[in-house]
Amino acid sequence: MSEFHIVGLGGGPLPPQIATKYTTNDGNFAVPVANNLNLFGTDSSSATAPDAFSPWTTSNGGPTVTFRMPGYAKWVVNPVANLGTHTTIQAAINAASAGDDIFITAGTYTENPVLKSGVNLIAFAADAGLNGNFITASNVIINGNCTFTGTGTVTISGIQLVTNGAPFLTVSGNAASTVNLTGCYLNVFNNGGIAFTSTSASAEINIAYCTGSINGALAPFTMNSPGTMYWGFCDIENGSFNPTIPGTLANGVLQFEQSLLKFPITVSSGSFTTAYSQINSGNTTAVALTGGNFFSEMGFLGGGTSPSVTIGVGATATINMTLISTSNATAAISGAGTLNYSGLGFLQAGTNITVTNQNPFVFANSAVQVKIPSAYPYTVLPQDAIVIVDSSVSRTINLTATPSIGQKVIIKDNTGTANTNNITISGNGKNIDGAATLVLNTTFASVELIYNGTQWNAN
Repeated sequence: MSEFHIVGLGGGPLPPQIATKYTTNDGNFAVPVANNLNLFGTDSSSATAPDAFSPWTTSNGGPTVTFRMPGYAKWVVNPVANLGTHTTIQAAINAASAGDDIFITAGTYTENPVLKSGVNLIAFAADAGLNGNFITASNVIINGNCTFTGTGTVTISGIQLVTNGAPFLTVSGNAASTVNLTGCYLNVFNNGGIAFTSTSASAEINIAYCTGSINGALAPFTMNSPGTMYWGFCDIENGSFNPTIPGTLANGVLQFEQSLLKFPITVSSGSFTTAYSQINSGNTTAVALTGGNFFSEMGFLGGGTSPSVTIGVGATATINMTLISTSNATAAISGAGTLNYSGLGFLQAGTNITVTNQNPFVFANSAVQVKIPSAYPYTVLPQDAIVIVDSSVSRTINLTATPSIGQKVIIKDNTGTANTNNITISGNGKNIDGAATLVLNTTFASVELIYNGTQWNAN
């Protein structure tokens, strides 16, 4: 500055020499020389927050005049007065316009921000929870319910969102609302995490590169919107080793991509898709469908002691190249709905599929299922690759009643007495090389049967 004047209490200028000392917030000071005061320390060109927003004070032994440096951001929230443009997030949102970014410094902000379209909330890099490529709990904490009902997009970045007796995010109303959570830490502490009830099919919640924690028996989200909720590259842990409260989908589209999510999912309507993702739900069924549809590809579904997937009447699941992990010997996948599947791998004792309507793809038996019947006659399931038969007495094996084209199964005499106690294989309504039955009557006999769309062929 070439000239500098301090405004007096009466409105007129004070002589420059009355200001005997100029101090910054860090204690440095300068003595006026030749009617000038030089500013020491940080200024508006500083690139390190919060120094760029530090106040400056002048004193002549009486009143203090504070100057706030403009800094490199238009809106800054700091819980300490004069260290930012606002002390609350809501006040900054109210002042901001579409296209503005609000930078938030470290602190716990216990408030319920009403979000504004085009106004983004961003934690300062030094205060966000980014540690290398891993998101940890941010030092910028919103302890409350962020709500959005407007048309347009809001992005929240690098902030820890904590429930405070209500969801940390609610998207409602009837507008095409989009909320993006990027690099955030999601803390489901004392209430369900997200409530998505917008009636607009264009509404979206996109959650990417987020981590988080669910404190015991709490729902990560509830979705009853025709819109879309997407989780990508996320890792959400659960404080309970046996999470029982599911995220619920009652409408719309739910998508998981390359994420590890330790909570179950219940679908009553809508479409649920996972790709390269793990749903690890302790001893609770990972995905329970009472309606709607489910598609899983290259995933992991863990059910503990429960079936990994249940499919109700009217619901459809398509599961491809997915690992199923359950110790439930009765059923790994069960229900009265419809299952389309291929390339399943079973990691524990639970390998049975008892879904009423099963449609294995051509290479369904690539995950070899060895079946030793516990009772006879035994009806072959679509996932059975080889059926080991105890021929200590004569046995009857019924082939699958509704086979898919290309489905195959091997029937094998495991006892070596089929020459005495024949094994009769029934086509169960389909011929076997032109006959209704095929008989194995030699020691350790075996046959591979392939369905060609019309009948079974024996090799």
